[in-house]
Amino acid sequence: MNILITGASGFLGSALANRLGEMDHHVSLLVRNNTNLYRLRNISLLNIGKCVTDLEISQFIIDVRPDVVIHTACCYGRNGESIIQMIDSNIRLGAVILEAIKGLDKKISFVNTGTVLSRDVSLYALTKIQFEELGGYTANSPNINIQFINIKLQHMYGPGDDASKFTTYVINACKNNVPTLPLTFGEQERDFIYIDDVVEAYIKILENLSKLNRQQQIELGSGIALRLRDFVEITHRLTNSSTKLLFGEIPYRENDEMCLVASIDVLKNLGWIPKFDMESGIKKTIEMDVAR
Repeated sequence: MNILITGASGFLGSALANRLGEMDHHVSLLVRNNTNLYRLRNISLLNIGKCVTDLEISQFIIDVRPDVVIHTACCYGRNGESIIQMIDSNIRLGAVILEAIKGLDKKISFVNTGTVLSRDVSLYALTKIQFEELGGYTANSPNINIQFINIKLQHMYGPGDDASKFTTYVINACKNNVPTLPLTFGEQERDFIYIDDVVEAYIKILENLSKLNRQQQIELGSGIALRLRDFVEITHRLTNSSTKLLFGEIPYRENDEMCLVASIDVLKNLGWIPKFDMESGIKKTIEMDVAR
């Protein structure tokens, strides 16, 4: 299969590129010109397009002629990015890719990494949902041979994830025995899903594209909701941490959703089930991060 991955410098994109590159696939990566690809293992096996302009992106896609686009590139807005930067990353880039693949005389599956957050939670969530809607509209347009699969990804975590993520922040704080860790009460329930399970779910989707609808929503998580407090307390125990956990020191985020959990029936019907529960996933994350 000829696969194009965006966001290959990120946590999920690099994990997919590494795994798919080891399989019998031709993998191409669409990245920014100054992207650091330190997460990629066998980089010599990958076709890398470092593109800046819309024309460069379109030409790279024309040259690659992918069967599948896996779109993981995004901007969370954690570093003070402007509204324009958020729109460019979360809407415009995907739109440029959709426009380019519309011109190819073949059926192409666009596998989008979406969000489970509601649009009023953050600008990140709003822009991600707006692109999901754009992708669905494009797939349903007449004379368009694009299959648009939107993966509503839950709370992914694992070794090597970004330090700004809640899970990584908590693990690092407990490992380093910081004196105190201010937290909310932690009663929010989240569906934690380990990175290896996420990658295997994407692979299962690629293996079953012909069974999926022209426009398909797929929820991806463990199917179990656990409290943020549970994640923190398990991490604290597994790291034998002396850090004092200050639950209730931080107020809940405005518009924060108290329970998010995936319905994984579609993935189960494709033959996928998660292998890691929270404790085994946290344990492996701690062990692999220490080994790095």
